[in-house]
Parts: sequence; structure tokens; C-alpha cells
Amino acid sequence: MVLLMATLFWALMDEDFGQRPWEDLSAPVEDRYSTYLKTARSQFERLAKGRSRAAPDYQKLKQDYETASPERRPAPLRRST
Repeated sequence: MVLLMATLFWALMDEDFGQRPWEDLSAPVEDRYSTYLKTARSQFERLAKGRSRAAPDYQKLKQDYETASPERRPAPLRRST
């Protein structure tokens, strides 16, 4: 019984202190990396939006839409918030 209790104590202590020494170091890295990903995503979306509207295909579609008669235009999409 003493051997069983000693083994249990050793396993719990090893699980809490021994096997995962990187957990204390990973929290700040995770915060910094998530902040970086948010800024990188917003910069990418801003660039992609500007490039797509400057593309010749988009310009042609826009011109075709503006020259179409109002009854042939598709209804604007409503976004749900």
C-alpha cells in the first residue's frame, strides 16, 4: 500500500512539475503570436480589397452593372448582424 501511495504521489508530482516545463513559457508567446496574426490578417484584408477593386475583371463587372437597366440589376444583399 505504501508503494502504491508513493507511486501515485510521484506520478502526480511528475505530471504537475516534471513533464510540462514549457507551459509557463507558452502563454506570453501565444498572446504575442495571436496579436501578430490579427494585425497580419487586417493588413492582408486591406491589401486584398484594394487590389481586387483595381483588377480589370472587377472594373469590367462594375461597368456592366452600371450600364445595366435598373430592373435587370440584382437586389442588394442584406447582411445580418
